Amino acid sequence: MTILSQMNDTQKLELAAANSAASVVPVQVASALVGSLGNGPGTMVPNAAGMDPARLEFGLAWLFRWLNGLKAGAAMTVGMIGDSNTESYRGPILQALLAQLPNVTVVNYGVGNTTLKQFVNKTGPYASNGKALDAVIAAGHDLIISNWDGTNTPAIDAGGSPQSFAADLDAMMTAIRGSANGSPGRCAVVLCTSSAQADGTVNAGTTWKRDMLFKAYSRPIVAAAAKAYGCAFFDLGARLPEATVDFAAGSVGVNTWLTDNRLHPINAHNDILAQILFEYLVPSVYRNASVRRDVTPGTSGFTQPGSVAPGNLENMSTKRIASHVYLEGRLNHAGLSIAQGQFLFAINSTHRPRIQVWNATIQLFDGANQPMTPLRVNIQADGQVLAAEAFSTFSVKSVRMRADWECVGY
Repeated sequence: MTILSQMNDTQKLELAAANSAASVVPVQVASALVGSLGNGPGTMVPNAAGMDPARLEFGLAWLFRWLNGLKAGAAMTVGMIGDSNTESYRGPILQALLAQLPNVTVVNYGVGNTTLKQFVNKTGPYASNGKALDAVIAAGHDLIISNWDGTNTPAIDAGGSPQSFAADLDAMMTAIRGSANGSPGRCAVVLCTSSAQADGTVNAGTTWKRDMLFKAYSRPIVAAAAKAYGCAFFDLGARLPEATVDFAAGSVGVNTWLTDNRLHPINAHNDILAQILFEYLVPSVYRNASVRRDVTPGTSGFTQPGSVAPGNLENMSTKRIASHVYLEGRLNHAGLSIAQGQFLFAINSTHRPRIQVWNATIQLFDGANQPMTPLRVNIQADGQVLAAEAFSTFSVKSVRMRADWECVGY
């Protein structure tokens, strides 16, 4: 198994022991395993240089396809795969953040109460929902975000164990990397660890401790896969506090970090995890860059002057600095009248206002380049600039506008 080849001897032995005793692992043993393979300082994880002290993430270089696309403003698609946390909890939050990026389309393939094995083999809900691995591969995404908690594996899969989860992860990555568009140069992949914590949940009819046992092995399994298949690694589990569990007494304590079903992080932690992962995937230089973007003329006869050389008219454009946007420059006009509500031009999606800007002023000029009566416009939240009033008794030759606003916050 490729993933096992990346583990050290201690991890291999403990994983094998857990697999052979899958139906009789008590919570006390699971607690001991967490102590030996926890996320604290000193945990060893594999990377290109061998076994280094634990880090919360590594392998950012494997995202070069995605990062280069962001820098170039290229059209890209993102596929998010996983279980309920991807479908309904932090997944939609991350999806909304990524979708605000220019030219980025996000597809959420998450399905709650499912396993990695079902996703890979197209069984269970994946038999007919169009969200199985083959569909993800066929879509040819530029970035795949994988976040399988693994805690459903012992509850749903026959003989499900940490070792079977590792085998399924091997199968998934082998299929992705072996596909026509799945090489690291074509498809960036980030593998996330389980975010579920030790909460004392034991499946009916077994002594499997869903969260505790998989918490122990999520990091070494996922980290080894990241190294083996050229993926970025992101540790979600290390970013959540442990649950309160009294193992000595064999009882479950009060858990303030998970929802009532004791399997999902509370809303606040979903927000935090989505934000941290977004910041990892989208460095601030691509979000808050001080760059100028030309506006796009609408269907109203406007055109850009086409030159920014000294002495010539300046293209109308926006410039974003941090969360503030400034608009200035000129547009030429063919001499047509302007109707109320007419679409004049659109600003870049990354520079659009947080809320609609009402009654901004646009300066009109005649053929002799003399100023005329200003025109009121409304800047929509989607970035379209519409005339707030009609001007139909003269021929406009050019317009100039200066305005500023707070843009969408990301």
